[in-house]
Amino acid sequence: MRIRNRQLLAILAAAIAPMGALCVEGPEVILVIGAAGEAEFGDAFARTAEQWEAAVERSGAGLTLVGKDEGEKDDLDRLEEALAESLKTEEEQLWIVLAGHGTFDGREAKFNLRGPDLTAAML
Repeated sequence: MRIRNRQLLAILAAAIAPMGALCVEGPEVILVIGAAGEAEFGDAFARTAEQWEAAVERSGAGLTLVGKDEGEKDDLDRLEEALAESLKTEEEQLWIVLAGHGTFDGREAKFNLRGPDLTAAML
C-alpha cells in the first residue's frame, strides 16, 4: 500500500492533535524547508510546506517555519535560533520536520539549506 503526501499529512495531523493535551503548552513543530536547487523541487517543497502548515494549524500545535522567507540570516542560523528558543519553553514535545533533500559524500550526510547545510552530526 502506498501512502500519498495528503494521506500522510492527515494521519500526522490526527496524531498531533491529541498530543496538545499532554503538554503544558502543546507540541512545537519546527518545519525546515530545504534549498530547492531546481524549480521543480522548489515547487514540491512549497506544496509540502503548505500541507504541513495546514496540518499543524488544524492540530493546534505551535509552528516555527525556517527556509520559506528571505532574510539577512541564513537558514542554518535561523534553525539554530529556533532550537535555542524551543529550549526556553516548557513544551514536552518538539517535532523537527525536514522537507527537502540532502547529500552524502560517503562520509557526511547533509540536509541542503540556503547557506550552510545542516549536517547529520549537527542535528
